[in-house]
Amino acid sequence: MTTPVTAQSAQLLYLSDAPHYAPVLARWHFEAWRTLLPHWSEAEALAELQTHRGRCQVDTTRIALLDGCAPARSGRNDAACSGRRCPLC
Repeated sequence: MTTPVTAQSAQLLYLSDAPHYAPVLARWHFEAWRTLLPHWSEAEALAELQTHRGRCQVDTTRIALLDGCAPARSGRNDAACSGRRCPLC
């Protein structure tokens, strides 16, 4: 069961405006899809995300930040995130 995330604010970004998030997103995509795509690699996921260079076009990736942070799945603590686990900061 997933724990609900509560937040005071939410912000949506385009990956093209914050490309430094691509490696973590690629890891998440790879982890989620690797059993269905056995010949797909994390490097290929990253390469695909790096083509998402624009806004409102195919392909586009959006990132949701809650209270300035992405909901933690894995990663490191960061002072910008008030000590919460936040892999995208």
